[in-house]
Amino acid sequence: MKKYFLYSVLLIITGCQTSSRYIDTNIEINENFPLQDFFKDNSIIDVTDFDTKGNVKQIIQYKATATPVTDSAKLNKDFEVFFDKKQRFIKRNIYHTGSYFFHGKVKTEQTVSYSANKKKFIEKDFSKDSSEIILLNVYNKKGKLIKTQNQQSSRSYLYDTKGRLLQEEINSINLKNPITYKYHFINPLHKTKERVLTNNLINTPQIEHFYYRKDGTLYKRIIATSQIDSTLNIYNKKRSLEHFYKNTRGKPYRESIYTYNDDNLLIKEETYRRGKKIMTTICNYDSNKNPIKITSYSPQNKIELETSYSYKYDEYNNWTTQKMERKSGEKTLLNTIVKRKIYYWK
Repeated sequence: MKKYFLYSVLLIITGCQTSSRYIDTNIEINENFPLQDFFKDNSIIDVTDFDTKGNVKQIIQYKATATPVTDSAKLNKDFEVFFDKKQRFIKRNIYHTGSYFFHGKVKTEQTVSYSANKKKFIEKDFSKDSSEIILLNVYNKKGKLIKTQNQQSSRSYLYDTKGRLLQEEINSINLKNPITYKYHFINPLHKTKERVLTNNLINTPQIEHFYYRKDGTLYKRIIATSQIDSTLNIYNKKRSLEHFYKNTRGKPYRESIYTYNDDNLLIKEETYRRGKKIMTTICNYDSNKNPIKITSYSPQNKIELETSYSYKYDEYNNWTTQKMERKSGEKTLLNTIVKRKIYYWK
């Protein structure tokens, strides 16, 4: 239980830092259904991942990690990332740190190129004989995703003349036949996605129900893999997950309730397992919407983990120095100092 608790806490900390872990980025405004997109599923860098303001051109990040970390600690270059004038990610270099022979050299290079109807991501890992990961998205003339693929699998989407999603097909080197999903419009506020059974390793029935508000935003998503197994997601109007509920063998298995402030920043998460509360996490932010304290409590309301942040900001209110301390009781588990140089398009 303790290991599971700490793992969940670390995920919460990540969510509070970026406020994006709980946002379904596959849901677009008035989109028929949430689409699976390898770019989004693999967290391809977006300028919003850095909580930056202004027309950012380049970010260089330096980091020191130890216990304790002092202001005089040596900072190593962690990565550098570049954006074009449209604020689209175009390149990131990740550097080796700590290795005597490779320290300061590029370990991984990630690039994205754009064209009228395509977006291509290439990741080169120089520590593994320049092995590559390639992702490709293809769009139709109306800008809708029609294909997303990596080196092992692909997803293709078919639309009707009104731009409504009709079919999704998944191909993979691990599948004997493609997996096909059919989409049905029950009414303007209720749509379904149904798996077509084929002779595959993945051949269990599944139907997803999508319920919408009158303004077109997704309200509720129910995934049923059997009569006794299901998952429920409820979203707010800003696409953030408010309620997650998983039912296994007819009994509640896991439940999470998320609370946000007026800026749609996560301020509280309550997690239950088999009907019993296992964790509560509270997040506090400064005026620049960056977390300053994240506290996780046990079911007995005891502080299990507390993470504190302090910042220095530039003229655009983007942080250039971040200090973090993570404690369990009186024991300090981790200290970090992160510094960023941020360059802007003029």
